[in-house]
Amino acid sequence: TFDGLNKHGYPYNPNLQNLNLSFPADTLTSRPINLSVSSTSQIIQISDSVALSFYYQGKGNGDAPESTDILFLDFYKPLAGQWLNVWFQKGGGNFDSIFRRVIIPITDSSYFHDNFQFRFRNTATIAGDFDHWHVDYIYLDRNRSLVGDTVYDDISISSLPSSFLNPYSAMPFEQYSGSEMSKNISVRIR
Repeated sequence: TFDGLNKHGYPYNPNLQNLNLSFPADTLTSRPINLSVSSTSQIIQISDSVALSFYYQGKGNGDAPESTDILFLDFYKPLAGQWLNVWFQKGGGNFDSIFRRVIIPITDSSYFHDNFQFRFRNTATIAGDFDHWHVDYIYLDRNRSLVGDTVYDDISISSLPSSFLNPYSAMPFEQYSGSEMSKNISVRIR
């Protein structure tokens, strides 16, 4: 969630007088990514159809972004040492509970180097918990399609795992000993 609160949950500027103004607020930056070679040591090229996709939502169960509030996506060009804005969405619309999908093809060869990064950032009313943008399912890979690339392997735990303890499901720490551990643990994933 991108909003007007810092990483500790406090307003960036609690004394802000004009709540109609937007200022730079949150930034989420990826770790450096090697876009020069694939995991199988093949050189990555523009023809590999590399793209970054994500879903975003304005408001959610919080405060809707106003027209001066913006969610940005920037890419970092490693050799130039430069961030470039590649996408943005302004607030002010009628936001609902739907997450909208965005896919950005990476077609500039200056990104295909070690230390490529991307970042999301926003502008918001920085006096409190205002102007919410939500981002989910960030996915960067090659062999992406702008049209049909909408299904992901979403692996998740589908039932409660068996207990690590035998024969209990919980116990006080003072009572615990290594002999209380289960020999086998069952986890169902789908």
